[in-house]
Amino acid sequence: MNYFTGFKLHNARWLLLVVLLQICSWQQAFAQEGTTISGVVISQTDQEAVIGASVVVQGTTRGTVTDVEGNFSLQLEEGDQTLEVSYVGYKPAIITIGNQSTFKVELEENVQQLDELVVVGYGVQKKKDLTGSIATIDSENLKSVPSANPTDALQGKVSGVQVVQQGQPGTAPVIRIRGVGTTGNANPLYVVDGMLLDDISYLSAQDIKSMQVLKDASATAIYGSRGANGVIIITTKEGKKGSNTVNYSGYAGIQNVQRRIDMVNGSQYATLANELTTNNGGTDLPFPDVNNVADTDWFDEIFQVAPIQNHQLTFSGGNDNTLYNVSLSYFKQDGVVKNSSYDRIALRINNTYQMADWFKVGHNIQFSYITEDLAPGNVVQNAYMMAPTDVPTNPDGSFKASSTNVANPAAQLFYESNNRTRRLWTVGTVFAEATIAKDFRLKTNVGWEINGSTNRNFVPQYFVSPTQQNLASRLTVSNNIFTSYLWENTLSYYKEFNEKHQLSAVVGVTVQNFRSESLTGGRLNVPSGSEDLWYLDAGDLDGQTNSNNASESSLFSYLGRANYTLLDRYLLTASLRVDGSSRFGTNNRFAAFPSVALGWRVSEESFWKDNISFVSNFKLRGSYGQIGNDKIGDYASQATISTGFDYSTGTPANRRPGATAIDLANPNLVWETVEQYNVGFEIGFLQQRLTTEFDYYGRTSRDLLVNIPVPSNAGFDAQQTVNLGEVENKGIDLSINWEDSKGDFNYRAGATFSTVNNKVNQLGTAIPIINGPLNFGGYQASITRVGDAIGSFYGYEVIGVNQDADDLANFPQAPNAKIGDLRFRDQDNNNVIDDADRVIIGNPTPSMIFGLTLGFGYKGLDFSMDWAGQAGNDIYNGKKQVRPDLVNFESSFLNRWTGPGTSTTEPLVENSGASFNVSDRFVEDGSFFRLNNVTVGYTFNSELTERVFIKKLRIYASGTNLVTFTDYSGFNPEIISSNPIATGIDLGTYPVPSVYTMGVDITF
Repeated sequence: MNYFTGFKLHNARWLLLVVLLQICSWQQAFAQEGTTISGVVISQTDQEAVIGASVVVQGTTRGTVTDVEGNFSLQLEEGDQTLEVSYVGYKPAIITIGNQSTFKVELEENVQQLDELVVVGYGVQKKKDLTGSIATIDSENLKSVPSANPTDALQGKVSGVQVVQQGQPGTAPVIRIRGVGTTGNANPLYVVDGMLLDDISYLSAQDIKSMQVLKDASATAIYGSRGANGVIIITTKEGKKGSNTVNYSGYAGIQNVQRRIDMVNGSQYATLANELTTNNGGTDLPFPDVNNVADTDWFDEIFQVAPIQNHQLTFSGGNDNTLYNVSLSYFKQDGVVKNSSYDRIALRINNTYQMADWFKVGHNIQFSYITEDLAPGNVVQNAYMMAPTDVPTNPDGSFKASSTNVANPAAQLFYESNNRTRRLWTVGTVFAEATIAKDFRLKTNVGWEINGSTNRNFVPQYFVSPTQQNLASRLTVSNNIFTSYLWENTLSYYKEFNEKHQLSAVVGVTVQNFRSESLTGGRLNVPSGSEDLWYLDAGDLDGQTNSNNASESSLFSYLGRANYTLLDRYLLTASLRVDGSSRFGTNNRFAAFPSVALGWRVSEESFWKDNISFVSNFKLRGSYGQIGNDKIGDYASQATISTGFDYSTGTPANRRPGATAIDLANPNLVWETVEQYNVGFEIGFLQQRLTTEFDYYGRTSRDLLVNIPVPSNAGFDAQQTVNLGEVENKGIDLSINWEDSKGDFNYRAGATFSTVNNKVNQLGTAIPIINGPLNFGGYQASITRVGDAIGSFYGYEVIGVNQDADDLANFPQAPNAKIGDLRFRDQDNNNVIDDADRVIIGNPTPSMIFGLTLGFGYKGLDFSMDWAGQAGNDIYNGKKQVRPDLVNFESSFLNRWTGPGTSTTEPLVENSGASFNVSDRFVEDGSFFRLNNVTVGYTFNSELTERVFIKKLRIYASGTNLVTFTDYSGFNPEIISSNPIATGIDLGTYPVPSVYTMGVDITF
């Protein structure tokens, strides 16, 4: 039996059927006269034999099936022209016979098949039996986008998922699944081969086999408190029996800034600066001759065309006893901002060992070594603000001082770019699985994440100007280590009863511990020579700084889920997870999170089958459940005391060490709970060539975990974590896909569409309004309050510009307003512009997210195109509002008011005053539609490549982030923050680059 273990037929009855059909085909061949053809059928993905594939002369019932090596032989009759080759799980192939007598047929896997296995929490299910809202992305879709983080490729491909790419090399994208339901951490949970993680930046897309996005409570409740913001399950590649391969995949290319902010040139800046001086009552113009000034493009000084490359070598295969998959990869990306880069070397080892028929063990382990160089954090903002009439250097080559208080960006890059982080990151799982009795399987899984990093930041002594200098060289060294250990034990059960009932269940116990520690030190007057001297001991003892802190938390959980199927069409799923978290006090440490879901495969009913044949699948499903959220500080329920509050007593005064409370205890703190309901359907037409999935969902977050300040009459400055408020998200998810082939030509098209309506239903009576953390001119730019979306923009509504003295006298005005300033709407009609006139002026949450995918293949040629976009969200252009000095102007300032009747939208030129209040002057439409990726590839004929021992050879060219259609004036219309309250506020972001690559994929 071991010989047949690795075959694709896992049931003796099917094997017997194959043998009988093969005998019949031999008899038929001997009984007929004519031309005999032969061939082999293999899988396009792994080049393995496809056993039991049907080979039929098209338009007839004459045919055969492939044997245990994928071979077939068939006798033809006069007039036979075409073969049709098919097998469950693969797309049919149409082969023209012509004058050929031997054939090699490669079948492409059909990911739309209903029997496809989908990874769910602590197990797998057939797609047709799913009751939850789960989207699957295969490895080919993930590899199409050149990025350090594989989740970048999700953008536009999964309904209900917002993916916001970040331009800084190595920075993970921000992902929101079905909106934001909390004022705290809204990031999803990642599960990689059973290990629960918050970040997967260590992982290469080439190592991923599939990615499942779990969106509703039926799918995520099994993860309890970790699943409140959605779950992304990742399965990495493993070896296959009988297939020993060596694969190299790699690409190299360049990046550049896709779109720049439209700034004024030197002459225009000089004109505006002169006007500003005049408007402020000055007579000494800074630029007497506006046509004879420098014209520096400061973006040219900091941006570059940057290289990117990726290489991976994979060894994979196995036999009856061992499966192995070992990969070694190298990824390097230089940033489009000079002196920024990201390098990653990774080794991954996935092995499974069959110790006995009933027992196996395995491991999935990755080691990553990462080096990250950071450019100065505000260099992009400074390039935005720097006057174009300034130049980078003096005639002698030294850096020239800025004419304003903005730091010279070129000098920043030269002096402040010695900021490097080195990271050793290992993530892995080791498991043992045993069949302990009929239908029962016991599995124990031990996982870990160890992320240790060292940051070394050196700034030499330098002088550019009194406002841009460093009087003594400075070195800061920081060591950080984060560890997480997971131990899970699960017992699974699967049973079919009388071919009418199917029952699968899993129960388990898990425990996970988290610990982080940091140690930081600093010294002055460290030698500025070789990097070999950049150590703390080389600096002065006087003025040294140091700090050391740590935190720890743990989770203990029970879990259970049952799936029941009746007559292959009535579906029931129920799950329960009980979590206990050390982050909560003893009063509320444990909480239970249940879910239930129902499904009905209507297309399996006889009344449907007999009457609606063109609909191949129709399933209704619905779910309800609760998920928790404990993403707060490790000691939020406890009082925290901080030292460093020294005081003086006595005569003469003596300095004494002091301490005070900075966080008050709250033993009654409870879990933030997310309730979700989901109703939807799946429908397939024309043998699943056209498929559609639709969901309507509601998601309500209660008992939000929020930090609030303690009233000042308490006598000290502190805060407390409390439960207050309720946030609701509602919307729809829709995906439509078409996939078909005509002979050698295959094509596909897909679209995703999602809506989300975010609203705060209630907040605690003590804190009716939560202001945003960013402050402009004394006002916060965002607000969170009942009836509006989280982090809505809050300010004045502009209704015009004061054209003359009559306008100034006859309309309500902001304090210190003058002719040429903006005029704001008097919302309460009291003839005074004050705080009561501030209203909601924008929403940072997109109301719609959409994507479009197109592709085709012809023989060896393949082409794909991906689009992504969003609509209904606003961006607050904060960088345009912040005017610390006579800084540069966006081109919109050229439409300024210069006298009565000249402008009703843009005020006169100034750097402060009423026109720079928080208002919708700075709110812009954030909608966009982007050509995310175009890839053209060619796979050489295997009959040709096998002559040089190559099983598969593909070359391709790809372009990513090629063009963005948007009205937003900034680098990128996607502005998001890890803090939901600060989302959509642009203070100067790192541009997301366009990437152009060429690559090759070779399998030996």
